[in-house]
Amino acid sequence: MTLTPRARLALVALSVPVLVLSLAGCFNGQQATTNVQATQASGDGVSGRAGNMLVNNATLVLGPAGSKSATLIMTISNVGTADDSLERVAIAGAQGTLVPAQIPVAPNSSASFGYVGAAYSVNTAGFETAASTYVPVTLTFKTSGTLTLSVLTVNADGIYSGITPGPVG
Repeated sequence: MTLTPRARLALVALSVPVLVLSLAGCFNGQQATTNVQATQASGDGVSGRAGNMLVNNATLVLGPAGSKSATLIMTISNVGTADDSLERVAIAGAQGTLVPAQIPVAPNSSASFGYVGAAYSVNTAGFETAASTYVPVTLTFKTSGTLTLSVLTVNADGIYSGITPGPVG
């Protein structure tokens, strides 16, 4: 079937609005890539919330090669009106070591973990994984419950230089 020039023009004219409308919906809505990406773990640390406890910038810094150790860096903020505390941490299913053993976080305050000079740390031994992988980390709070995050592992270089795992067990 051969179309006349006028028929071809009419077909193109009718196709343009259909194409424009079908392409205009790309990347819009609740499941748009730009929306979904904001809720996933990133290289800048992952964040989450359990009750009144906010966890920010959680990243797992691996110890020196062959050490099979890691330390969790993060900041925990208590946005509630009552005291709470971090009581347990599991890293890839293994119990992490809290230093000190229980870490209180007063209302409207924060606690930093693992950074150079930080008073608190969460460490693990017998931990083997490659850098740039995500591992499950479960934080258990006294009153706010539990929070499980998918945390990125990184080597202790660049911005993570000087961060080394502390005592375990």
